[in-house]
Amino acid sequence: MNFFAAFYVLRNKAKKGGRALTSIGTYDLKKENMQRRIDEIDSLFTGASDHLLYLYGFIPGGLKCHICNSVHLDLHEGNRTATCLLCGKVSFLTAQTFFHGVRRPLDWVRAIFLLEDGVSFSANMFSELTGMASSSVSEILSKLWIVLSSHMEGCSVERSSSFLPSVSKRSLQTPTAKHPMAEQDVFDEIESENMAESLDTFIRRKLEEIYQNSNSTESFSADSNKNGASWLAEKSVYNLLSAEPKSFESIGSASGLSVGDLSLTLLHLELAGLAKSLPGNTFVQLRPFWTDITISAQSREKSKKSPFKPFFEFVSRTFHGISRKYLQLYLAAFWCHTSRRRWAVGTLFTACLRSKQLTRRDRLAYVSPPVVAYYLPAEKRCY
Repeated sequence: MNFFAAFYVLRNKAKKGGRALTSIGTYDLKKENMQRRIDEIDSLFTGASDHLLYLYGFIPGGLKCHICNSVHLDLHEGNRTATCLLCGKVSFLTAQTFFHGVRRPLDWVRAIFLLEDGVSFSANMFSELTGMASSSVSEILSKLWIVLSSHMEGCSVERSSSFLPSVSKRSLQTPTAKHPMAEQDVFDEIESENMAESLDTFIRRKLEEIYQNSNSTESFSADSNKNGASWLAEKSVYNLLSAEPKSFESIGSASGLSVGDLSLTLLHLELAGLAKSLPGNTFVQLRPFWTDITISAQSREKSKKSPFKPFFEFVSRTFHGISRKYLQLYLAAFWCHTSRRRWAVGTLFTACLRSKQLTRRDRLAYVSPPVVAYYLPAEKRCY
């Protein structure tokens, strides 16, 4: 087969409806497929407000009166409100839920259906197909991604600087007259200046989780004498530890704690993941890796050859670049796009209706943390 014959075969494989699959053709083809799927979604709802009834089916415990919790309701026209047959009060069915104040719930249902199907799309593409403003679509997607990101506790974590190759768009956090990547430099600088305070907050949160999960009825509080003294003891012992193993006796002599108090303090630090016991009754400090600012430069060098290439391709293909401010949300979108086992049909609807109400202020105030959670198809985690 000569060159022209091979080119002819490849061109025919890349065609769809007689159009070559160029970058513009790919976008148009994706729009056609997406429009076809939207039409299929709309065909599921024969009535003007049937999509609301479908949405209510995912409410935990079903529809209930907001006053007396009765399930005997008489839906009004439009299915947005209902009268309780027991107490006679009128309830707004989406009030104080994730869909509070939503004017066009059909577009939210469409977006959720598409995300559950694994369809990746930008706000501009959805806007062109539905007639919505791009800003309104951006609000829909960002709120849905916030819900997704809230379920990434079991995923792997990495410094946000490892994902800088995908950052090419500005945000309110980007310094003036600087490249969007400079936002990470500012973020690292702020983190380094507040390192001690951030570390104290991290330790305090970890210890608070231990107190809350314990059988003790007393809650963790720095204001109480007992737990406040314990917090100071754990902070003091943590500062005495280092990467070099230290014996129990040397820690006890340096801290001035009794054997019983020191044993309890070290146990709390181990449960919090802040210390590790080694053979010989020695202990080492486990420092959160995000507090080591020197890792940032190493992460950037490794990012070019990192396993995050599928995410970079996803961002480039769908959004043509992102900002560092919303990095975690795009990582959540990639998780939803690739993990069909976790985000099967109905799962995102359920997650939204179990989520708290999100306001526009919550969306604008969102900033990705220094350590972000991510999902890779090769890893059997975050299911």
